[in-house]
Amino acid sequence: MKSRKYVYSDREDFVEHLDTLLQSGVSPASYKAAMYELGKDLSEGLLRKIESSDSFCLASTAEDADFLSKGIIDSISGTVADIKLACFWNYHSTPIKGQQSTAPIIRKFVENGFKECKHLIITKSVISGSCVVKTNLTDLIEIMRPEKIYVVAPVMHVDAERKLKMEFPETISSKFIFETLVYDDEKSNETSEVIPGIGGDVYRLLGFKSQEDKNTFTPELVMQKMFA
Repeated sequence: MKSRKYVYSDREDFVEHLDTLLQSGVSPASYKAAMYELGKDLSEGLLRKIESSDSFCLASTAEDADFLSKGIIDSISGTVADIKLACFWNYHSTPIKGQQSTAPIIRKFVENGFKECKHLIITKSVISGSCVVKTNLTDLIEIMRPEKIYVVAPVMHVDAERKLKMEFPETISSKFIFETLVYDDEKSNETSEVIPGIGGDVYRLLGFKSQEDKNTFTPELVMQKMFA
């Protein structure tokens, strides 16, 4: 794909997992499995950047928690000193021309002890602009003061890093460390979705009827943490 730049072009397994997201008629089960594998793929690069003696809070959207984020958590748990979960349910609005998108937090779950974590990992299936990541990150840094902030997504738009940094003062943006597998440079004029990105509307691809349906769902990962 001319508009796509692979960070790890020599890793056929990474490319295969990314390509699964783009398959026509891919089933929710296959899509979820590919997202989980992409979480594990991202962890390979992440583990080269972090210290095993450190503690982390991983911030996830609700739709990513059981798949992408779980792949990361499963891969680095036992390798680092500790990892806590923060999960956010956002209602993301597609911007009207001339306006910015918004992603208010509808509800959230934070695991006990997250405030004491040394670093923050914030995950998302695709980062197009800065809206959802900015909202969730702002919420957390008002409570905790991470030394480093790892922004992790399998797919990012080529301008995503610059746009996210612009949303924060240098005292915060200087802490950002980005980890991705591929950069795309196209967006849909109608929806602002990254092309080819992750294949379209992530809610429906994961098996949700709508964004509203997604916001009534509690991930298994959250349930496990709540009743541990």
